[in-house]
Parts: sequence; C-alpha cells; structure tokens
Amino acid sequence: MVNSAPVYSMKFIIFLFAFFLIFPAAVHAHLINEPPYFKINNVFTDFYPVPSTSYEFNLPQDISKENFLVGQEIPFEIETEALPIPQEIIAEKKFLWDFGDGEKAEGLKNTHSYSKMGTYIITIYADSQNGFEPQILQTTAINILPDVDYKLPKSVIKANNKTSANPSIEILKLSLKNNLNFDASLSVGGSSEITEYFWDTGDTNFKNQKTFTYNYPNNPYIVFPILRIKTKDCFIADSYVQIMDTDEKTFNSLNLTIIFIGVLISAILTFIIFGVYIKFFKK
Repeated sequence: MVNSAPVYSMKFIIFLFAFFLIFPAAVHAHLINEPPYFKINNVFTDFYPVPSTSYEFNLPQDISKENFLVGQEIPFEIETEALPIPQEIIAEKKFLWDFGDGEKAEGLKNTHSYSKMGTYIITIYADSQNGFEPQILQTTAINILPDVDYKLPKSVIKANNKTSANPSIEILKLSLKNNLNFDASLSVGGSSEITEYFWDTGDTNFKNQKTFTYNYPNNPYIVFPILRIKTKDCFIADSYVQIMDTDEKTFNSLNLTIIFIGVLISAILTFIIFGVYIKFFKK
C-alpha cells in the first residue's frame, strides 16, 4: 500500500502562517526536527506538549521522559556536542541551575534529589560573564512521585462540549463571535484532588473557575486556550486546544490581510534589490 503525500488546503496554510505571525516562538531548548541537548538520567528530554503562549504562568520548554521518586538521586547533563553553539563559546560561559525547589547549582552536569513530591520546573541560565543578564537556556518539567503506584493528574479542556484528543493537528471549529462554554470537568487529579483551575483564554485574559462562559471581544479567527490544573499534592497538568472560527467572512478578512502583508514585503524587497542593482551594477 502506497501512502499519498498530504494535501494542505489554503485555509490550513494561512492558519499556520497566522499562528507564527500572532504567536512568535519563544527561545526553545531545541527546535522541531533538531536534537535535544538536555539529559535527565542519561535520557534526552522531550517537547512539552503545550505551546508557550501564556505570559501569566510558567510553561516549560521540555519535560522529562521519566518520573522519579522522592529522595532519588537524579543525574542531569547538558550535552554540549548537541548545542548549536561553538565549543569555545560554551567554554566561556557559566551555566546556572535552579532546580525549582530552592536549590541551585552551576556547571554542565549536576546530581540532585527532591525531598517532596510534586511537579518541578528546572531552569538553566547561560551567563556570558560580561555584565549582561544571564539568559534562559533550558526549562524542563519533572514529576517527583511518592511511590511507583502514584497516578498523575490529567488536564482536559471541553469547549462547547467538544474535546480534542490531539490538539496539535485536531482543530475545533466553533463560532468565535458567540459565547463559548469552557469546561474542565473531564480533568482528573490522579492520586490526589484538584485544588486549582487556571485558564489562559488565548487573548491575554484569564479565569480561575472550573467552568465558565466567555465571549472573545475582538472577533479573532484562531485562539489557543490553555488550562492548568494543580493538585493538593503540588502536581500540575496543562492542556490546550486550537479553536478556529467557522465564519467565512473572518477567514476572508484574515486572508486579505496576509496577502496585503505579503505584497508589501515583496514590494520592499524588490525596491531594495533594485536599489542595490542601480548602485553597484548600473553603468
């Protein structure tokens, strides 16, 4: 059986363009199709399954592929050969670690253990030691369990009674001009109980209810709501959905805007190229 190549519609192409236009990527530990460079227990970390589009709560770049136990000694390492930085530059920098529990360290390798269960976010800064503020190199979530049978929480978003099993490719099509009902009741606390619901509606507004009704004021075409739940045992779980407006008029307006931007950029580049030609090649 032969697999045919995927065919992408104009809407999907414009959606992708709009996503990267509206939500410019933050500094990530590694990009798609590029190798990771941070190891926990000799295993490279994985991408965090929620895009970093919230400015109100800390979404890590990566997540540990393994869970660990309270008191367990865990080795951490920055794999310098995988870093897209010359080795001589790496040698000049100082690497500052924050393990998320108040403990700190330095270097390219460290070993650490956690005395309490919960979700921790490890942050590593690269310090050039030339007077500039240290820059974030890596943020990684790690879950520390009290025992091997402990169940982690799971965050689930329901929008107008619809859910998305794989939000990276499955888009919910709803009218963004009408009220939307957001519901976190399908979320579970695992071995603990949920004590906090925190929503980023995707338009710089925030809610802290289990369920709520919301109307997007600016008639967006695409939104990316995020839900974070927190348990009594200090574990967190995040999820998101992609919601695309069903109104063709909104799509056509966005389409024309993107075409206009493309034409404008093309005109500017043409002007620059023509100017260079006149200056250097026209006799």
